[in-house]
Amino acid sequence: MDAPRPIIGSTRQAARATATPAPAKSGVPPLGLMPERVLIADDSLAMLDIIATVLQSLGVVNAYPVNTGSAAINFLYHSPQPVDVVMADLDMPHGTGLNLLQTIRSGAIRNVRPDMCVILFSGLWTTETLTLSRQLDVNGVLAKPFSPGKLRDEIMAARRRVFPLDFNRYRCVSLAN
Repeated sequence: MDAPRPIIGSTRQAARATATPAPAKSGVPPLGLMPERVLIADDSLAMLDIIATVLQSLGVVNAYPVNTGSAAINFLYHSPQPVDVVMADLDMPHGTGLNLLQTIRSGAIRNVRPDMCVILFSGLWTTETLTLSRQLDVNGVLAKPFSPGKLRDEIMAARRRVFPLDFNRYRCVSLAN
């Protein structure tokens, strides 16, 4: 399987990403506050495209789309550069967003920080899935459909969320239905 190709911003945009933060345009955070590299996992190709396009408009330099949970784990395992944020749909084939979150938090992927920023999204949140997400210290959650502004705000809030890691608790969370 080929590695996902990033959706890359312009060379000019990439050069600005390392420069001093510029004042925000309407609704766009100053450069440096948005993540540079984001992995997006969703089984809907249309949703992957929409999220990647919105992320680019917010200043994200590289958005890496994958369409299954196992592809997201494989990407993280083999990526030469770490990603700053993982965004994943709750319900995907071959590993759900919760499976991906648990794998990251339990430290099962070498060279991936267990405390990395993970945002889960779904159109079908339940009390149970929200509780499981919180037990696994998700950084943020979004209900589909979401606006570009809500996506931006959730990324900014999620990147500020810190928590003490608890590997034993993460491994003990039962995701079986």
